[in-house]
Amino acid sequence: MEPVPVERYALPAYPTRVEILADPALLEKHIPAFWRATAPLARATTVFLAANLAGCTGGDGIGPAPGGSRPVAEAPATAGSPEAVASAIVAPLFEHGDGRGATGCVISVPPVFLSEEEAMQVIREELARNGVTISEASTPLESVRIARRFHQTTELDSGETKGEIVEDPSNSPPFLPDGRGPDGRIAVEFVSLDEFDTLGGLDDSQARIVSKGGVVESVRMSVRAWDFKDTARWVASQVGKQGKGIYFGVFYDPVAYGALASFAKQLIEGRDVGRRSWEESKAEARRESLSLLKEQVQDFVGWLREKKVI
Repeated sequence: MEPVPVERYALPAYPTRVEILADPALLEKHIPAFWRATAPLARATTVFLAANLAGCTGGDGIGPAPGGSRPVAEAPATAGSPEAVASAIVAPLFEHGDGRGATGCVISVPPVFLSEEEAMQVIREELARNGVTISEASTPLESVRIARRFHQTTELDSGETKGEIVEDPSNSPPFLPDGRGPDGRIAVEFVSLDEFDTLGGLDDSQARIVSKGGVVESVRMSVRAWDFKDTARWVASQVGKQGKGIYFGVFYDPVAYGALASFAKQLIEGRDVGRRSWEESKAEARRESLSLLKEQVQDFVGWLREKKVI
């Protein structure tokens, strides 16, 4: 028997993401009875639904995580050597692309993520066109530690539960940016899939539950979501608070979904799709993401010029 490409995908018997977005109450209606009867699972499910549905219905598809990243305040621009800059001067986040993706369970068309290598190549080339040379950073920023974050639900004495995002700075090594300029004044970071967790990205698929007695349980869901834009904001805020002597810019994976959305629509409508169509859709999504990433870098170049760094 020889393997052959799948020409048609059967429609799933469960609610699809499109249907869930149209009717957010669908997930809550279909929580298994066993989960409802098990208090920790019921509480965790409530937290997950609130976090993920809120993130899907914001104006730009991304809502700020409760208790999460805060706006980054820029320090006054100061020209000169790194020693002349008392604290890090952080560029605002240049938003080109939603920067969100998810896999597992009802996700029939997975997103296409950019690798660290291809993203940094685009970033270096775009900066070089504007006279900014960036090479791989060899030394970390000793004053900066990027704390990891996770969801936690605590059972209160009143019987109610409190959901929050908890920071864990333990075991966080000094932050090593992805690139630095030759004189050390400019540093950049790209938030990729590989570094998502270590850069404080929130894992919406798991949460810690703390009972009244202080017992900690971990619960994991089958869907994993990544919010690269939120994580980029978090990195920028931490460098802004702790960094010294640099002009810093952070970029994120745009996770372009236009071409994949078209492919998903064909699946939902029951059209014949082959492997070539899927590969073409992935290639187009990657090209779109790289184009959006270039726009992020171009805005950063403009910011550097405004600050008279270049």
